Amino acid sequence: MASTTTTERIPQYYHQWKADDRFPELKKALETHRANLQKCQELKRTINFKICKSLALMNKNVSTINSTNLLFKNLFCELGIFLIEK
Repeated sequence: MASTTTTERIPQYYHQWKADDRFPELKKALETHRANLQKCQELKRTINFKICKSLALMNKNVSTINSTNLLFKNLFCELGIFLIEK
């Protein structure tokens, strides 16, 4: 007996998959993230500060935020704590 289930081939590149259109919650989260990132960049230019230490709180655990885990921490952590210096 032959299977009638159709399968979808996953595109090679992200933009070909149109994930933002297929997953509205992802699209909304990315838009919020972009807006927050723009606000932070504007604030940094306005007050000209240096971030000395960045910490994230997630499930009662504290971890360091760095350039490699910034996106993950930004989306999933409950609280970010920053020590800044002008």
